[in-house]
Amino acid sequence: MAYRYQGNSNLGLIDALETDGLFHHARIRAALLSVPRGQFIPPSQVEEAYFDRPVRLEEFGFNISAPHMYAICLQNLDLQHGHTFLDVGSGCGHMTALGAYLVGPSGKSVGVEVLKIAVDFSQSCVMDLKKGGVDLKNVVYEHRNVFVPDIEERKWDRIHVGGCCPQKYKHALYELLKPGGIIVMPIGNHLIKAEKDGNGFTTETVLLDVRYGDLVVPSEDEVREALRKKSLQIKMPSSSINNDYLKMFNNSFLSDVCFIIDGKRIAAHKAILASRCEYYSSLYHSGMKDSDKAEIYITAHSYAAFFQLIRFIYTDECTCDSPELAAELMAAAEFYRLDRLKAWAEFLLSKALNVDTACGILEVAHLHSAIQLKRVAFDFIMQNYDDVSKTDSFDSMHKECYREILHVAMNKLRHSPTSSPFGSPPKF
Repeated sequence: MAYRYQGNSNLGLIDALETDGLFHHARIRAALLSVPRGQFIPPSQVEEAYFDRPVRLEEFGFNISAPHMYAICLQNLDLQHGHTFLDVGSGCGHMTALGAYLVGPSGKSVGVEVLKIAVDFSQSCVMDLKKGGVDLKNVVYEHRNVFVPDIEERKWDRIHVGGCCPQKYKHALYELLKPGGIIVMPIGNHLIKAEKDGNGFTTETVLLDVRYGDLVVPSEDEVREALRKKSLQIKMPSSSINNDYLKMFNNSFLSDVCFIIDGKRIAAHKAILASRCEYYSSLYHSGMKDSDKAEIYITAHSYAAFFQLIRFIYTDECTCDSPELAAELMAAAEFYRLDRLKAWAEFLLSKALNVDTACGILEVAHLHSAIQLKRVAFDFIMQNYDDVSKTDSFDSMHKECYREILHVAMNKLRHSPTSSPFGSPPKF
């Protein structure tokens, strides 16, 4: 089993965790490789960094969890680009940094810790990572107790708790979750996963039996002082900019350009298009004939795909709910150079991966150089090769995709020469 790994290599540890099935996503592997455990252990104990067991940090007075626990937690948290992530009891800061890598530059990862010395250590570790080429600008470490009222009243997409939460305090942590959010934390002798639905109801699932140190609970005086400071804060109204721009979307008021697709019209504003989209910025600065047109006919994209694209320009959000439409959006986003929309399409297609769709999604990713989606699709095909290889879409797949699958398989085989990367012998 992976938890018996006693080597001194980060790569060997990660291979062992993956082989044991403790995580399945290529993005988690990339995070563990880029943000190594050894970076967050004091130099005096760094030789213990890649043993799969807890490490007692005497200078801080707490344990760092074994790597297999991090892998299990990351797998269940399902951190995605753009998520806000809270790491409670962040300790040495490793989990917070892994979260920052997984939520990406558009997301935010915050570690809260009651020991100031641990917060300072975590910040220094991230600075050292930056010197090594891994710049996590979206990570913050805060010296505070999570049970003390947060002045900013922030809510989170995902929460990890690094200490045992007292039963009576768990609902305080649930209150910090956004609808659709996930929290993974130890309560008593169990590691639980709790998911909040759109109505605010939370469902708990026991993942496994564990033993963690207890979270520090604040005193009544600390809570009282936090509430006093909160009462003195000047509250800012919530931003309405997204709703304001949404009101202008497809609104003829002050519109100076109209797109026509399949006989349907979409009203737009050149200033907004140029400020949000590199393609239209170039067009309207070029002085070309098309830059003066009040009506533009679109023939390369469907009305549904172009509607979503223009809506994204106005709102920075995507409401696509169809894999077919997501594939169209990827092509449109690439043409109009909208990287965030392209990433949205990758995310939506990754959620549509199954045995029947995997090859088609890989082809779309290959056609549009969607590197993130390709990694996810490759990983799914490797994990489910026996079933995927029997589908009609596998037989008709573009030959370049076959070559890339073989290339990925050979790389995995070099790292794990004793087992097939396909689960069973490949059928090429």
